[in-house]
Amino acid sequence: MTYLKRKATEVRSAKTAEWITTRIRDRPAYTPPKKSGFRKALKKEKKRLAARFYQLNSGHALIAPFMKRIKKTTSDLCWWCEDRRAIQTRHHLFAECRAFGPQRKRLWKAIGDILNWKHPKSKKISYLFSDDRVTEEVLRFLKDTGVGKVKAGALQGEPAGDYWADVELARWGSESEEEPAGES
Repeated sequence: MTYLKRKATEVRSAKTAEWITTRIRDRPAYTPPKKSGFRKALKKEKKRLAARFYQLNSGHALIAPFMKRIKKTTSDLCWWCEDRRAIQTRHHLFAECRAFGPQRKRLWKAIGDILNWKHPKSKKISYLFSDDRVTEEVLRFLKDTGVGKVKAGALQGEPAGDYWADVELARWGSESEEEPAGES
């Protein structure tokens, strides 16, 4: 009796496998995305700048609210501008921060021209990171302003300097290749 049950199960399993094979033969089970995950403008930039772009996009940038969340600072107020009441959000940095007035004007004018927006500053900041056409302008803004970096001395108990550059150097070694032994 057990032999017959096993034979019936094997026949049923073989027919099921054959049915599945005929159903998926003409179409692949996985269709890769048509578009690459990297933006063309980011491919030619330095890794640190591209990382700041993606960190701002994902909400993990080195700005005050994130640094407060990971307990690197006690305040989420903007360390760039003199307005000690402004919380340092993406919106504040890209649309309101007084420290970046000329860079902000240039950014929003360029974005308005590229996307044909009459009132570009009324749009959400997430649009800056979702549209490939404005990536180069956002990168220029990041280069000119240093947004996404920690300002020297902004963290609690932090000596002046680029904290994350120092952490990265300590973790991965110096930026330049090591000199051969005997050379100084």
